[in-house]
Amino acid sequence: MGEKSRNKNGNIRIWVFILITISIFLFYDIITKIPKWVASYSWLETKGIILDLSFKEIEDDEGNISYNVYVKYEYILDGKKYIGKNINLGSSSWSISGNQKKWFKENYKIGNTVTVYFNPDFLSEAILVKGIAGGEYFKIIFAIILLSGGILIYYFTIIKVSKKDNIEEENINDKEIKKE
Repeated sequence: MGEKSRNKNGNIRIWVFILITISIFLFYDIITKIPKWVASYSWLETKGIILDLSFKEIEDDEGNISYNVYVKYEYILDGKKYIGKNINLGSSSWSISGNQKKWFKENYKIGNTVTVYFNPDFLSEAILVKGIAGGEYFKIIFAIILLSGGILIYYFTIIKVSKKDNIEEENINDKEIKKE
């Protein structure tokens, strides 16, 4: 196997390692959240009142506008007031489009009564939407793409190239044996 081929395989191995490492960290992050997402479906519910609703406008490179929405709500359990800020697990804001902004303005007006889901083991932990957060789906898909890409690159560049180099070396050795 030539020096150039070894360097190329070394660089590819580094990139494959990086891709697979990133995907492992993403999967770890997702897997550690799954029990809580599932548990949130059995959280108890109570009524709460919206205290604040705000939006932060975000413009991407192409000029598309989206919004991060922030909500603050109050709920009372056993005579004690709690303040919640999480819309769902793992996020105190959601990134939404202009159409969704209208929906939030209508449904989460200051003073509106909303359903609040709270963790019966930690009463101060509450959300307005149960289950997996929307952005986590992107993380799952991204992790799958990275892992698949890393495995495919590894297979097609390192294993196939190594097999090809081995076959070429065997052919050279066969030719040398025939010369003798």
